[in-house]
Amino acid sequence: MSQSLSSLLSSLSSSLDNTSLTINNWDEILSEFISNYSFQLTFIPNPFTNIQIKQNFLNLYKNKRLFSKDFNLNLDLNFLRIILRESNGLNDFLTSDVLQFFLNLLQNDLNNKNLILKSFLNFIHHSRELRLQILQNYNYLETVEKIQNSLELNNLESHFLFSRFLFYLTFEEQNANFIVTKNLNILQKLIQEMNFYFNNFLQQNVTSHLTTENKTLEQSLEDVTNHLKEMEGPTTTNTKQHSVTLVREPLRLTFSPFFLSFLEDGMKTLYNCFAHVNVEELTKLFENDLFPLLSNTIHFYSFNYMIFSFKDCIQSQNENLMGDNDDYDWKENFENTKDQLFILIRHTLQICMWLSLEKLPNESKEEFNLFTKIVNENNFIVILYAFISEYINHIDKDSDYVDFLVPIIKLLENLALTYPFCKDKLYDWIFNDINWPLQKSPTIKQNVIEMIKERNDKFIRKREERNKQMKDFLEKMDSDEDLTLSQILKASAEQEEEKEQETTEENKQASSSSSSSTIKEEEKENKEEQEEKESDSLDASDLIYKQIKTVFIMGMTSTNYDFKTVLCNFLFILCNQDAKQFASDCGVGNAVGFLGEKGLIGNVFSNINLQEM
Repeated sequence: MSQSLSSLLSSLSSSLDNTSLTINNWDEILSEFISNYSFQLTFIPNPFTNIQIKQNFLNLYKNKRLFSKDFNLNLDLNFLRIILRESNGLNDFLTSDVLQFFLNLLQNDLNNKNLILKSFLNFIHHSRELRLQILQNYNYLETVEKIQNSLELNNLESHFLFSRFLFYLTFEEQNANFIVTKNLNILQKLIQEMNFYFNNFLQQNVTSHLTTENKTLEQSLEDVTNHLKEMEGPTTTNTKQHSVTLVREPLRLTFSPFFLSFLEDGMKTLYNCFAHVNVEELTKLFENDLFPLLSNTIHFYSFNYMIFSFKDCIQSQNENLMGDNDDYDWKENFENTKDQLFILIRHTLQICMWLSLEKLPNESKEEFNLFTKIVNENNFIVILYAFISEYINHIDKDSDYVDFLVPIIKLLENLALTYPFCKDKLYDWIFNDINWPLQKSPTIKQNVIEMIKERNDKFIRKREERNKQMKDFLEKMDSDEDLTLSQILKASAEQEEEKEQETTEENKQASSSSSSSTIKEEEKENKEEQEEKESDSLDASDLIYKQIKTVFIMGMTSTNYDFKTVLCNFLFILCNQDAKQFASDCGVGNAVGFLGEKGLIGNVFSNINLQEM
């Protein structure tokens, strides 16, 4: 007797013994599920009212359908691809017999490997134990090799799915070590395939459009950056009058489906291996394949991001760089791919950081030196600009993007430590808001601007209110044993009070010298109100007119400890790891917690004469 999906689920909720159920129309039930829920990511409470019913349904499916002769490859794999999106209720389904079932399909039906891999990836994504089993069993490893060897050269979807498969497999340190030590050829071939597709893309979309001088992408990037440098300074007001011969026809970047996803997951796989495995084990990858891939990725990203970000400052002599006279929408094209390109460059640079001179064996140091000559200051200035932009526009009140922001901060920190010019550039940008490329700081979204204003308003206190709070706090501190900290805060408060008195006197003198007839009543009220307001003495003093600095400073008091610690450490490095400079630039109140954890808080106030207190 045939039944619908809803009636079957109703039977499962009321039946104690599901093994006795007989289903004669599995195809109809699965088709109904696919039709109703193909775009759904979670299935509890709909169609399953609770986890137990979902488990009962999957157990019934597994026992009565999955291993039966009625298994329909296309229908069942599409059902599995959907149902395995969600982890709830999969415990009894994530088992070795199902793993064996998938691997047998991959071993024996390579013509349908894309469909099988899509379901299989969702399956192993939920289970560390199953991912480990794949490489511990020699037969399973042979299957992995067989899948890779079966990939057609021009089938990007297959390459993408396999690169994601390797990305999942290298999540765990044990698996990453196993691949590197037992079969490094898998990674070697992955890098070669990435190079092949990337070189083809560059040839079709970029290199063939460059000037007739036969310049490479690297040389053209250098032309653009040198051109921008020449335009900085006194002539910046007339930047649009300048021109640079960059291309002989409009650039129209066309990304084939799965191309960026393939590169992204391939780079993630390599990063997993570098993070888990001793670098010496990976030296075979360096000389012929890895460095060209890293170099091409960095050059392309720099080239692409620079042209978009400084479009209004770069013109080819025949004004066809952007193809403004045709229907090609450069901005839309860039926006559609910006996020994937950013993830790609982030993982690329993370690998570069792992390839620091300290971690490379002696025989590879010369090769790395060649790489750092290729990846020059021009590349990094553009990349730093991109990273700062991404950070600024992903900061939020609720720390929703912490997992995205922490790697960015760590990467900026590593770049600052590895390359002194990166540290100097970042310090100028963040703390002084100067020396931006073409004096063009990153655009700040409106919601971030509002958050900056809200944050700064909280740190503006009327003088009487702030002094009362400080007095009450110091009185409380005087009753504690930590007299040194009390004296420190009291000295800081008195210094601030002296500054306030000097400011007030100057304002009075300025007011008396002005003609009252020329000052509007509204201006008077605003001035008086401003005199009553002062920045919190424990906050950085220049945040009101430095928005980008505010975005970084406000992260120092985040409720997310990991994010706050990473950010403070990054800013501390930009301040030359000098406690006094750090407290001065960031504000004592923002810096005191971090410095206290590092045992450096006494260094900040060593210039205060406590004996006079």
